[in-house]
Amino acid sequence: MTGGVLLSLVSIFLASKPLSFGIWYQAEPVVGAIRVTSGIAGIGIFLFALAHRPARGMLVHPFVVVPTLLAIWSILASVFHDIPVQSWHGSVEIGEGVLWYANMAILIAASLLLLRFHRIRRMLLGLAVVSTVVVALSSWMYTHGMANPVAPYFFADYIAFLGFGSGAIVFMLWRVALPLRLAGAILLAAGVIIASSNNAAIGTMVLVMPAAMLAYRFLPVNSGIKPYLAVAAIMLVPLTITLLVTIFDLTELAMGDSAWIGLANSVRSRHYLTQVVWDAMSLSPQSWLVGLGWGSYSDQLAIHMPVEWVALVDDPISRGEMASEEWWDAVHRVDFHSHNFVLESILGAGIPGMLLSIMVFAILPLGSRRKYAALAFALGTAYVTVYATWFLFIGAMPLVALALASMARPFARLRRVPGKIPLIVIGFFGVASLLAGIESIYFSNYAYSFAPPMTTALAPVPGKEDCPVAYVDRGRNGDHLSFRLRTLSNAFQASTLKGEVPDREKVSYMRGIICAAEQRLRQPSGIKLQISAVTTRSDMAFLETTGEARGLVDEYLRGWEQRVDALLARAPKRTDFVAPLLSYYFARQDQARLTRLSNRLFEANPKDPIALWFTGLALLNQEGSGEAGLGRMRRSLELGVERLMPVDPQVKADLTGTEVKLFKPEFRESVLYIDTASGMARFNIDIADTSAARDQGFKWRTSMEDQDGMLLVYESADRHKISMENVFVALDMLFLSVDGRVTEIVRNAKPRSINIIQPEQKSVAILQLKAGTSERLGIQVGAAVRMDARKR
Repeated sequence: MTGGVLLSLVSIFLASKPLSFGIWYQAEPVVGAIRVTSGIAGIGIFLFALAHRPARGMLVHPFVVVPTLLAIWSILASVFHDIPVQSWHGSVEIGEGVLWYANMAILIAASLLLLRFHRIRRMLLGLAVVSTVVVALSSWMYTHGMANPVAPYFFADYIAFLGFGSGAIVFMLWRVALPLRLAGAILLAAGVIIASSNNAAIGTMVLVMPAAMLAYRFLPVNSGIKPYLAVAAIMLVPLTITLLVTIFDLTELAMGDSAWIGLANSVRSRHYLTQVVWDAMSLSPQSWLVGLGWGSYSDQLAIHMPVEWVALVDDPISRGEMASEEWWDAVHRVDFHSHNFVLESILGAGIPGMLLSIMVFAILPLGSRRKYAALAFALGTAYVTVYATWFLFIGAMPLVALALASMARPFARLRRVPGKIPLIVIGFFGVASLLAGIESIYFSNYAYSFAPPMTTALAPVPGKEDCPVAYVDRGRNGDHLSFRLRTLSNAFQASTLKGEVPDREKVSYMRGIICAAEQRLRQPSGIKLQISAVTTRSDMAFLETTGEARGLVDEYLRGWEQRVDALLARAPKRTDFVAPLLSYYFARQDQARLTRLSNRLFEANPKDPIALWFTGLALLNQEGSGEAGLGRMRRSLELGVERLMPVDPQVKADLTGTEVKLFKPEFRESVLYIDTASGMARFNIDIADTSAARDQGFKWRTSMEDQDGMLLVYESADRHKISMENVFVALDMLFLSVDGRVTEIVRNAKPRSINIIQPEQKSVAILQLKAGTSERLGIQVGAAVRMDARKR
C-alpha cells in the first residue's frame, strides 16, 4: 500500500520522452502506471482493513465515498452507452473515467491511513514537494525553449493543480511553526502556479482564494450550517462559470484590438465548446441522466462541429513532410477535452455524474478539520474554478488525492465500524485497477506497433474483410487503430508524392492496416476511426501510383461512398469530408454519381457551401441550367467554400467577374546558354531569386514559348523540393550545381500534380523549361550552363 501511493506520486515522470512509450506517449504510460500503483494500494487497503477492523473507517470518509459513488454510477451509466468499456478507460489523452475516479478514491483512502504514521507522512511530504518542484521547473524550462529531457507534458497549465495541492500538503503536513509552514506553503504554491502560466489559476490564487477564506471566516452565519453553505457555494462556482460561458459570445471583442483580446479569445473558444456539448446532449434525452460516455468529447466535437468552423489548409509541400496537423481530421489534433469538467462529466455520466464530480471538491469544508474549514473552502473553490477552465492531467491526480487526504478530519472516531460492503468495493476496484493497468501497458505497446502484412486483395464490400490478423482493442473505441491507419497512410502518401514507388512490403503493410480498420468498423467505434477510413481514401484517390500500389488504391476506393454515407449518417454537418469524393467524381466525369450525391447534400442543407458548389458544377453540364449552376457556385464562394477546399483563382475570378489578383513579384530578366549535343542553346529566362518570386514561379501561366525559361535561385545548395501544383504547363526541370552544371534532369513534370519533386543531389538552382526541350536539344547531366547578366 505504501509503495503504491509513493510510486503514484512519481508516475508523472513516465511522460518524459526518455521513459515514454505508446502512441500518446505523454499520457498512456502515466495512465497505466497510476492504475497499477492504485491497484496495489487498493489491494493493500483491503488486506490491512480485513485484519484491522477500525481501519475500515477510512472507507466511509466523505472524501473517499464521493469519488467511489461517481465510479459506481459511471459503471451503471455505461450500460446505456454505445461503447461501455470506453467509459472505464476515458480518452486516451487523459484517462478520465470509471478507473480514474476509482483510483482517486483508493489513493485518498490509502493516504488517510498512511498519514497516521509519522515516518510515512514525512516520506509523502518530501516526495510530493520534490516531484512538484521538478515537474514545475522542467515544464517551465520546456515552455521557454530550454532543453530538458524530463519535461513530462506539453501543456504547463495543468501544473497549477500541483501548485494548489502541494501548498495544502506543506501547510497541513509540515510539522514546524505556523509562520514557517504558512510561508513555505505560499511560496511553493505561488511559484508552481506562476510557472504554469495558467491565467485562471493565477487569478484564482490572487483573488478568489483570499476572498473565499475571508468570506468563510467573517460571514455572520451559525457555525453549524456554515460548512453546508460552503459546499453549496463551491457547487455553484463551476455551474456559474459554465452558464456564463454558454451565454456570452465574445467574438466581436476577440476580433478587435482590445487589450482583453487574449481573454476574449479564450472565452469565445470555450463558448463554442459548450455549444457542442449541448447539441450532443439534446439529441438523446436519456443522456441527461446517463451521459454519452467518458472520453467522448472529441467524438462529439467531430460530429457536431458546424462545417462553418472548419478550416482546411492545402499545402502539398507540408503534406509531403507529413505535417498532418494542418488537416482537420479529428485524429492528429489535440481537441480531446472540453476544458471544463462540468461539461466533461455531464457527457461522461449525465447530471448525476456532473453533480458528483463537483462534489469531489465541494465536500472539502464538510470533511476537513474544523479549524481549517476556511482553508478547505478556499482550496475547494480554487480547484473547481480552475477545473472549469482547464483539464486535470492524470499525472497530477495522485498529488491532488494526497492534498485532499491531508485536509481530512480523523476517521478513527466512528461509533460503529462499517460493514463489509465498502471493503468489498475497495477490494474490487483495487484488483480491477491492477489488471486494467497491466492490460493498458500491454495494449499501448501492441497498438503502437500494430502493422500486419496482407497480400490478398481487400473485400469488394467494406466490412466483409477476412483479415489475416484481427485488431483486438478489448472494447475500446478504435482511436489507436485510427491513428495507426493515418500514420501508415501518411507515410505511404509522402513516399508517393516524392516520386518513390512503394515496394511490395510497404503495400502489404498498408493493405493489412486498411483491412484491420475496415474489419474493426463492423463493431461500435468512435467517429475518429470512421473519419480515418474516409480521409485515407481521400488522400490516396489522387495519388499517381502504379503496380501493386495502384491495385491497392483501386481496391480501397471501392467502398469510399459507403464509408462517406456512414459518416454523414452520424455527423450530418461534416460535409467537408464529402468534398474529396465529389471532386473525384468530377475529375472522372462521373456525372451521375456527382449529381446524386451533391443533390443529397443540397436537400439536407441548401446553404451548405459544399452542396452549393458541387450541385452548381453538376448543373453546368445540364442543358438550360448553366446560369443556375453559376449562381450556386457564387453563393458557395460567399459562404466560404474556400475554407474547405481549394478553388482555382481564375475560376473564382470568372464567377465573381473580377480580375485575378495574384501577387506578381518582380522577376529579373536575363539570357541563359546551355551546352547541348548540337551546340549552345539560348533561352530567355526570368530569374526568381527571392522567396516570393520562387513561390510564384510559373504558377497560373497557361502557355510558354520554346525559348522561355524560369531560373529558381536559392541562397544555398540543398535538395530543394518543388511541386507542380497550380502550374498549368508541363515542364522539364534541370537542377544546377554551384559551378553551373546540370546535376539532374526531371523530364515532363505533369501540370497541377501534387507530387513532390526532389533531386538526389544538392543543387543551388532549378532551371524550368518547356516540357520536351531537354530531350529535343539533347541536354544531358553534366552540361554547362552560362548566364548573360544583361537584360534580354
